[in-house]
Parts: sequence; C-alpha cells; structure tokens
Amino acid sequence: MNSKLYIFLDIEKPFSTLKVFILNINMKIHRKLIELESKIIKLSKTKSQKEIAVIYETNQPEISKILISKGIKRKKSRMNMSHLSLNINYFKKIDSNDKAYWLGFICGDGNINKLNNKVTLVSKDLEVIEGFKESIGAGHTISKRENFDKRTNKTYTGYTIQIGNEIFTNHLINLGVTSNKTDVLEFPNIDEKYYSYFIAGLFDSDGSVSWVGKNKNYLKLNLITTKEIIDYIDKNIFPQHNIELKYCCRVTKNKLNVWKMYIYSDAYRFLEYIYSDTNFKYYLGRKYNIYLKNINKRKTVRHFRKICQYDSNMNLIKTWNTQQEIANSLKCPATTLNTYLNKFKNKIYINYYWRYENEQ
Repeated sequence: MNSKLYIFLDIEKPFSTLKVFILNINMKIHRKLIELESKIIKLSKTKSQKEIAVIYETNQPEISKILISKGIKRKKSRMNMSHLSLNINYFKKIDSNDKAYWLGFICGDGNINKLNNKVTLVSKDLEVIEGFKESIGAGHTISKRENFDKRTNKTYTGYTIQIGNEIFTNHLINLGVTSNKTDVLEFPNIDEKYYSYFIAGLFDSDGSVSWVGKNKNYLKLNLITTKEIIDYIDKNIFPQHNIELKYCCRVTKNKLNVWKMYIYSDAYRFLEYIYSDTNFKYYLGRKYNIYLKNINKRKTVRHFRKICQYDSNMNLIKTWNTQQEIANSLKCPATTLNTYLNKFKNKIYINYYWRYENEQ
C-alpha cells in the first residue's frame, strides 16, 4: 500500500473537492483490505489488530471493521500474547512423556475458558507451575494468591499461570478438555505408552496417598475424576498390572459426574505403575517421595514382601505379590495363610510350602 497521494483542488470548491478525494482514497484502501481479508482473518489468530494494521500500513479501525463484518469480535487481550514466548503447538499431538503428563494435570487442576481462549493451571505447589511453564516454553508470569479449599476447609497459598492463545487452547479442546470438564471428560485418545504419564499427571493434580493402619504400614490412595475415566482405567489398564480398584463413589450431589476411586491393597502397585520412569523430572515431589519411601519400607515389612510357593520337594512353583492375591486365586482364607507364613513355614498348607521371598 505504498503510494504517493496527489490532491488537486478545485479553487472554486476547495473543501468539497478535498472531501471527495479523501473519500475516494478511503474507499480504495478499504477495497484493497477487503481483497486481503482472508489473510487478515488468518493473521488475527496469532496477532493483534494493531500489529496487523502495521503490516498493511493502515489503521486499527479499518482492520476492526473487516473482522467485525466477518463476525470476529475484538478481544480485550491479544489472542496469543504475541509479545511473550510460547510453544503454541505443544498440545497439537501427544507424542512425548511430558505432554501426556501435563495433559493429565490439566484434566485435574486446569481450566479452559473458550470465550477468552485461556488455559489456566492452578496448584499449591510452585514446582508444578514452574515445570509446566518450562515445558511449554512460556514467558508468562506466575501469580501467587491465597485460595480457600472447600474440600479441606483450609486456606492455602496457590500459584497460577494463564495462557491466552486460541491455537494453544483449541489443541487442548481437541484432546477432549472442555470448559465443563467436571461433567464431560473422557480418557484421551493417546498412545498406550503414554497412559502411565497421563494418569500420573491426573493423580498428582487430584489424587492423594497416605499411610494408614495401626503401625502406619499400609498405603491408601484415592483419585478424583470423571466416571468415564475411572471406568476406562479400571477396565483397560488395571487388569494388565494386577491392580484392584477397591471401590468408587460420587464426591458431591451437585456434581453428578465427579467420582472418587479408592485403592488399598494394590496402592503400591499403582504407584509403581505411574512412577515407573526414574528419569522423569516433573513428578510432584511430595507424592513421588512417598512412593520412594515405600520402596525402602517394603524391604523390611513382611506385609509388603512377595510370597513364594513351593511343591513338596521345595521346587519353586510361583511367586505371588500379596497374600490376598493367593487367597483370591486358591479360594483360601488370607488370615490362615498369614499364620502359616509367620508360624508354621515348615508345614504344608493346601499341598504347598509357603515362604516370604528371600527367606529360607
């Protein structure tokens, strides 16, 4: 649009002539912009109206007219915060461990605002927000605020990062994350090798694990998500890893599709599955450390040790993970088996000898 402007005035009607020339020039500019409207609309997804106006050497109102005529409303903020760094195609395809993990975390503690094209991630752990920011290459600010948790009736310090970008947001929506994810959220269509990372992110964001029992030597954990995700995990993943879901229930009456699943005897096996990658650096420290401590505890506490089954000649037949696993398979009381393991290991029970692993 670089052109020189020559204005010839009618001396007798100087103002009317000038008005006509200016009007004609504006019309020419507008017609030229209309010809470029497809390019302008495309640019509007990644640039502000002011930036587009600079590119085409015009003013912002002209750009605004074209976008409004096409039903594209002007947003209060830039669509992609273009002055800040961001990998806008980070979630275009889940093809890495960290992408699967952060997708799971967003499904738990993230929020999608389709109207403003914003993705918000909230956590009381600063390491989480910093890790997410690093992964997506964001130059956005992390805000700190006090939040009241209705579930625990406590106030805690929370950290938040907001990403305002239509492309970035739409990639997550395409993966099934919506603004009403508490009502509609299914297990994402991702490669099976990323399942454990997705569930780890989901668990780190909206799960809990603790020691229970008289001697605090039993693990118990729970995970809050939608019924569809719980059903998918229980049907397609747990059987492959010998994990039993104890039970699940609806969390509140107001949110009909928000459920909590509980795992007791197989809690360690669940943690072993989701935290299997020792080189992965984004696991939530305070939960991952419970798993690491549990590994050491299992070496000394008999309850955690595997059980070996021998024939009458003390030839190894099979190694079992828990007493309950044996009881369920052989249809015998777990308490009786426990007695033999601890008091009568030299006697035969159900035609077999039983020993804890590495025990003579």
